Amino acid sequence: WEDGSKKDNLGTYDDKKEFDLTVMRKYQPKVKVNGKIIPKADFVYVGNDDENNRIRVRKGPSTSTPTIAYIYGSTQGIKVLDKKDNFYNVQATDYDTCKVVNGYIRCDYVKKVVPDKTYSILVDLNDQRVYVYKNDKLVQKFICSTGTNATPTPRGTYLIGGRGASFGQEKGYICYNFVRINHNYLFHSVIHNLDGSIIQSEYNKLGSKASHGCIRLKDQDIKWIYNNIPRGTLVVIQ
Repeated sequence: WEDGSKKDNLGTYDDKKEFDLTVMRKYQPKVKVNGKIIPKADFVYVGNDDENNRIRVRKGPSTSTPTIAYIYGSTQGIKVLDKKDNFYNVQATDYDTCKVVNGYIRCDYVKKVVPDKTYSILVDLNDQRVYVYKNDKLVQKFICSTGTNATPTPRGTYLIGGRGASFGQEKGYICYNFVRINHNYLFHSVIHNLDGSIIQSEYNKLGSKASHGCIRLKDQDIKWIYNNIPRGTLVVIQ
């Protein structure tokens, strides 16, 4: 309505104010299949940048405060706790240390995205398995090797990013069909020799922690993920 056009015993409605509102979503029961909770999210906050560009997490809501952590946009999920001026107060996992920190990211470096709804993936660090769900049904279960205790696979919520045919040749080995989770944290095949043959000692480690943080899979299993799982699919590592 026009200013001053509405009146009651409190006066005219001329004052205008802006409010930041937090809207709580209706509780949705968690769905379990074979004792595992299916990963679900209506939306995820991630960095608003290329998936291989670093974003600073600062100690306070100002670019003059120290950097306390880094994330990479735009596949790592972060929690938005509050907003102060043009900064979000967030909880995020530092890429370099895998430690959870509370800090501040400029609002224009944060965006809200809706995950692809067809599939979701759960990586269970305890039983070294990857569970793939389609429309709330378990469709694939893969044995894997995640990071060692010294070089762990970071827990958290992620979105599937880019992919490629192979990497590692310049270092004297080959890993095939990598699918990005968080910058250099990837799903990929077990390690192969340069001639394409499997390094048997590494293959034998499947089912136990063995990597530098990536998630290693059998050749046929990573090829299935590579060919079927779309960009933006929700991944929960726990």
